[in-house]
Amino acid sequence: MKQEKLIELLCELIKNSRQSDRELAKNLNFSQSSVSRLRKVLEKEAMLQYTAIPNFSYLGFDIVAFTFYRMKEPLHPLKEKAEKWIKEKPNVVFSSEGEGMEADTVMISLHSDYADFSKFQQIFRKEWGANLASFKTFLVSFGGHATLKTFSFKDLAPRVMANSSVIDFQRRTWKHSIPSDLLKVGPVLNVREGEESIAMYTSATDKMKIFSAFIREGLENGDSVEYIYPDEESETVRAKLKEYGIDVGEYEKDGSLHMKGVSEYFLPNGKFDSEKAVMKTLNWWKEAKKKGYNHARNIEDVGDFSFINGQWQKYITDYWQNPKFGPKPKSPKWTEFKERVRVMENPLYSPFLIDITAINIENMSETQIREILKTFGQGDYPPTRFIDLLEDVDAFSKRIDISHLELLGRKLLLEFDPTSDYETIIEYFAKESMANAEAIHVFTYATSTIHKCLAKYPTIKFFTMSISTSTVQPESENEVLIPANNIDLILDFISKVTKTYSEANMSIVFDGLSDLLISIDPERTRTFLRHALQALPSERTTVLFLLNTSAHDPKTVSRLRSMFYNQLTYGKDGLRVIKLPKLE
Repeated sequence: MKQEKLIELLCELIKNSRQSDRELAKNLNFSQSSVSRLRKVLEKEAMLQYTAIPNFSYLGFDIVAFTFYRMKEPLHPLKEKAEKWIKEKPNVVFSSEGEGMEADTVMISLHSDYADFSKFQQIFRKEWGANLASFKTFLVSFGGHATLKTFSFKDLAPRVMANSSVIDFQRRTWKHSIPSDLLKVGPVLNVREGEESIAMYTSATDKMKIFSAFIREGLENGDSVEYIYPDEESETVRAKLKEYGIDVGEYEKDGSLHMKGVSEYFLPNGKFDSEKAVMKTLNWWKEAKKKGYNHARNIEDVGDFSFINGQWQKYITDYWQNPKFGPKPKSPKWTEFKERVRVMENPLYSPFLIDITAINIENMSETQIREILKTFGQGDYPPTRFIDLLEDVDAFSKRIDISHLELLGRKLLLEFDPTSDYETIIEYFAKESMANAEAIHVFTYATSTIHKCLAKYPTIKFFTMSISTSTVQPESENEVLIPANNIDLILDFISKVTKTYSEANMSIVFDGLSDLLISIDPERTRTFLRHALQALPSERTTVLFLLNTSAHDPKTVSRLRSMFYNQLTYGKDGLRVIKLPKLE
């Protein structure tokens, strides 16, 4: 239902983007608050910008030029130069790779007259002629040729509504369509629907990186989010949320984000009022469900319990274990990352709730920590593993002598010796991504060493390539089976995954270059790789491409190497840097 409303709203904005939220609500028979919330989703996922389509002649442009050209070599090594060149030419309105007319790239530019166009072409030839195999131009004069239809998207909206669902509409970038449920944003933290977890932290932990990811994930997925924090951190948490890309003011204004200090929430009259806090929580859940939010997502950061003078027992027994919240779990569960988890059993709210209770254990003794967790577990308390999530924040990057920030956005070729323990360095790469609250997707094979090594991590999503299937098949919540030799479909997944996480950092491991070289051929593999590299955002998506060099001839390996600025090898002597330019 939400996706259908999104496409209806998008079509209405295509018809006339000047409409106010009130006018849109009236035309679509939506509530105004729904329109406001859905518009934010569209602005992040489906709309490049609001703009006007002018009368170009009125602005002094007489000619639009379509330039079709073919590069001598793949564009990727020259991509940054090309992007900079085009950015400096404001009359270039569009440029992209493509196929047809014996060309692989197209550029559309506007010119005041033919002399202006001729001057532009001379500059283009002078600066790019050495890289071009051929090029052709097609000119249209706004005043000299008959215009059969003016440029507009207005007439597109009715066709979209009549002939296409939102899922198809959002998946048509490539030739094949992919079911939306296979590409939905999954959790970057190990907290899922219907679960509550206890997270412990110290001042050495960048807790706001974790909390911000959890909050942003919820806001972007249509959840109602509540964040309760230690009183003394009011300014800090808002500044950190902004730093990590969350517009607190806007989300508070539209009612999807609620933020309060612990004293305001639990001590409204200066005394701990657990019953009032319980009712506030229950009412928030009910209101969120009534308004159509997908989940009620909550962080209660109680710090070191100083707001109730360290009386943590009262918080747990009077509030957290209050029977009004529903039945308590019979057997606690423990996750990989030092989080105490219970599954909500109240049928009214499960799996509507996603909850984290955070505790600052910096000045607590080991005995006190165990007593607190034992009380949370109502006596049924298993052995605890205290794992510092931050031990992996630079697990991979420190091994190549850079920071995680310097690693972000790089596209790395890792040549490996299959007789070595190369899977360990891939695990470090995955751990670093998870420790920094970043989504990670792995393209590999079910029988691969990489799959066996990483399958134990529930937040990693696998796109498992198989020669035995010709269709896309969901295997589990975190695994999708895709045809191994369908490079168009693989490209489709790569492109759509990066678009799904366009507002957040993410990582990809591609463990399939060697198999593609063998199963299709080197030239088509290079074409696939060229398209894949250009489909990957440069700043937020970090990708590790794996290549078994011993399986291919030196010429094939050399040609693939030339497509990467960042090159690593891993053999029996460990990880080595071949080429890793410093960031400016």
